[in-house]
Amino acid sequence: MGLRRLALLSTLGTLSVLALGWTPDIGAPPTAPPGAPKPASAGPRTWQSGLFLDPASREASRILFRAVYAGSEGVVSGWTGNVEAGVAGDTTAAFKEATTKRINYYRALAGVPADIEHDAKYASAAQAAALIMAANGQLSHTPPKTWKHWSEQGAFGASKSNLALSDVGPGAVNSYMLDPGGTNLKVGHRKWLLSPATRNMGTGDVEVGASNKAANALYVVDAATGAFTTRDAWVAWPPRGYVPYPVVFPRWSFAIDKGDFSSAVVTVLRDGAPLSVTVQSRNEGPSFPAIVFVPSGFSSEGWGTMPRPSQDVRFDVRIDGVLVAGKAKSFTYTTVAFDPAAAGADTVRPIIAGPGKAGVGTQAGYSFQPVPRADAYHWQRARLGGPFHDGAESGAGAWKVQASSAYAVVTGPGASGGKAFRLAHAACQDDALQIDRTFHVDASSKLRFKSRKAWATVAQVARVEVKIEGSGAWHEAWSDTNTAGAAGAFSDVQVSLGSFAGYGVRVRFVYDCTGGSFYPASTGGGWTFDDVSVDASQITEAQEHEVAAAATSFWYPVESGRVLLRVRPRFLGRYWLDWGPGKVVEGAGAPQPPIPPPAGPATPPTPQPTPPTAPTSPPTPTPPPVAAPTAVASGIPLPWSLPWPAPPTPGSTPTSWTPWTGGFAWPFPSSTPSAPPPSKTPPSKPEAPVPATPELPFPLPFPIPSAVPIPLPK
Repeated sequence: MGLRRLALLSTLGTLSVLALGWTPDIGAPPTAPPGAPKPASAGPRTWQSGLFLDPASREASRILFRAVYAGSEGVVSGWTGNVEAGVAGDTTAAFKEATTKRINYYRALAGVPADIEHDAKYASAAQAAALIMAANGQLSHTPPKTWKHWSEQGAFGASKSNLALSDVGPGAVNSYMLDPGGTNLKVGHRKWLLSPATRNMGTGDVEVGASNKAANALYVVDAATGAFTTRDAWVAWPPRGYVPYPVVFPRWSFAIDKGDFSSAVVTVLRDGAPLSVTVQSRNEGPSFPAIVFVPSGFSSEGWGTMPRPSQDVRFDVRIDGVLVAGKAKSFTYTTVAFDPAAAGADTVRPIIAGPGKAGVGTQAGYSFQPVPRADAYHWQRARLGGPFHDGAESGAGAWKVQASSAYAVVTGPGASGGKAFRLAHAACQDDALQIDRTFHVDASSKLRFKSRKAWATVAQVARVEVKIEGSGAWHEAWSDTNTAGAAGAFSDVQVSLGSFAGYGVRVRFVYDCTGGSFYPASTGGGWTFDDVSVDASQITEAQEHEVAAAATSFWYPVESGRVLLRVRPRFLGRYWLDWGPGKVVEGAGAPQPPIPPPAGPATPPTPQPTPPTAPTSPPTPTPPPVAAPTAVASGIPLPWSLPWPAPPTPGSTPTSWTPWTGGFAWPFPSSTPSAPPPSKTPPSKPEAPVPATPELPFPLPFPIPSAVPIPLPK
């Protein structure tokens, strides 16, 4: 879901007619003032506890994003509750794990201990809190007892949690890191997520319904804090090194223990050219103070995205005049924003080499380029079917629906026949239809469809997005930003998929609401499209197999027809990267003698979106026994805290600052859209837990990035 539309409660200031008191009704956030003793912990932790990396390596950062961040996308919540009936319900263990994985991704990149564990008691309180927020369509850390479905447990959970409307799970974590809006200048939500001392969190999630918004409560006020060290002597967001552009948000921050930023001056260069800088917050106090600033080109309100860069973008940051323990110091670091879907000079893909044709039943050997840091591989064989066409006459059975239940996604009349697909806005949020197929595309592959918009403002944008299977990163392939009145004629649209040649891709249609005025679904408007066709082979009957330990080759008993072979690597003992370029094999004729694997991969196929580096020939592999492969069992329990990549000698110093404990908040206002003329809906904002007392400082233990498109939650 687009970050612009998230309803997040502010950390400071009042924006609604309901003003909340300083102390929550039931339960309270931490009352210990800065410097007070913390609860006993299980022992010291370092930035290498759990998941970690040094972002000085572009490829290491790219792999972390595609394996861990993307690995937490698309997990269905499986929510079992009912808002109308007051049943909080629960979500699946896999969804909770995905949320924790997303949190640890951000912490690993920031250089703080990334070993957060999901706490069942925290989650139970957070789930009750999420029900209250969803039922009332508002956010409060001190919900009054008059609120629908109020409970003591829910009120307690609200006092200890980051709160958000219109998003859940990993998507809500993105929202807290973004921390947009005029009342979140101190990025309090991000502070809670990146607090180095925190050990446990718990998520509570309620999905959107016919009469309620989605809601998240992330329990972040952890009692099990303790000693720790960070990777660097400071904590910044975006951090130093290579940072994927989707997590470079408009507000940047820099924090250091015992720092005084009252006279600090920030200088930022973009590819050597100076940018003007607006300082939004100078946090003073003993609890890990920080400075928050926005370089020119980014939204001062914290909204929006950083466009996908065509090449790596270098930002040099210098902060002068910082008093640390009374002494003036300067700090310099470099952040490089990059596209994690684009190969770098150090990228190696598992490109397959071997025969493209062979007799049916022939044992054919295939080798592939080994990927640095990978600890295991899987290979896949899949059938290649024909092209795809859907005119909506049989409904949406071939699609994944990510849309409000308030309107039908199949309607009529269509461009041809009696039906067509329709996306609209029951609320100002992204709705989508994804073709439930994976396509193997070549340079000539195209997407074709007929399109029509009706009753649309400039905030209502129709988009087609494409992603490499398993990558998590969607790329815009086409958009219609035009406004529209009453429905007109359909127009023909053709979109090239050639830049993804050689890969398996997914395609989705997204109706984006960018904030502001919009025509709701009840007007009968929206985006209608019909006669959708994809001129590419559908990938079907996929079977996944293990590659023998330490091997870079495998044997495939050739089948009749066209089959696709692909390889993907595993990292850190549990995180699988997306599939590499495919190798098409055609089986025909009588069996041949076994064909051993070649010594090295052949010339790579046309890559996407940047050419993979040319592989070097690996050593000649030792062929495994000539036998049919064994399918991989689902679920491989393996350790995941392997030391990858081997870090340099840490330059960080032990830190012992008190985690940020506050930020008072008021509920963010909302309005109900009406029929034309368009209604007004303000962008949403996140809510951080309230402080125990107004005297608490507002330190910021992490920096901020620029903006980038965050994928829709599945």
